[in-house]
Amino acid sequence: MTELGLRQRSVSSMIQTATRRFLDVNVRASDRIDEALESLCPRKRGWTDFVTRVLPEAIQPGTRILDVGSGKRPAIDLATKRRLGLHVVGLDVDEGELSRAPDGCYDSVIVGDIASADLSGPYDTIISCAVLEHVSNTPDAISNMASALSPGGTTLHFIPCGLAPFALVNRALGPAFSKRLLFALYPEKKVSQGFEAYYRRCTPSGMRGLMRNSGLTSIQVTPYYASDYLKAFAPAYLLEAARQLAVQACGFSDLAESFCIQARAPASQA
Repeated sequence: MTELGLRQRSVSSMIQTATRRFLDVNVRASDRIDEALESLCPRKRGWTDFVTRVLPEAIQPGTRILDVGSGKRPAIDLATKRRLGLHVVGLDVDEGELSRAPDGCYDSVIVGDIASADLSGPYDTIISCAVLEHVSNTPDAISNMASALSPGGTTLHFIPCGLAPFALVNRALGPAFSKRLLFALYPEKKVSQGFEAYYRRCTPSGMRGLMRNSGLTSIQVTPYYASDYLKAFAPAYLLEAARQLAVQACGFSDLAESFCIQARAPASQA
């Protein structure tokens, strides 16, 4: 390699190191902001609450479950599946993603779009974690899942809200640029994020309406008013946290950062 090439590599390495240090300092500062706000107004992280509380409370022993869109990262781990004697079917549009799941986590798989795939039900529980925002036809997706539930069966979903600032920016920038920016700031998210998002009807009121139209009942929504997308720049994160607290105080659920929605099929179906 020429001397010029070595210098260019050295400069590039220095810039990358300085950028990483800048981001790390800001993330630590944002964490301290979180600690300070926690004493004033506790805020639940949607993903954490869903996987540690909502989902475990909803899963009953011996039931048949459809896990929508989890691919290589099943929502229910193998130990839990075996302990509760669950039958889990995995669905994803990407066969390769399903094939990379840990052995035994899925009893069978379905490759296809949740809006149109033959779901081969019925299921006692249908779940998805940050999937429906990536579905282009959410009305058909909700209808398809509702028709695959057993009488009294439950469907529950964790969904980033389509009116949250990060969702609006994501759509404005376009999928390609949004993905590059996300991975530049948070390289660890390459494992699970970066898919194109549409956010169609992805608000509490929008999803509630779709579920009612599909004949589901006992609809419950839990909005979450916290997200970490701006942690890489602490001043912006502080302003965003203040906005989130104001939205939470006003109870504007459609402006939440994310939400969980649960519903049931009628106990008896014609």
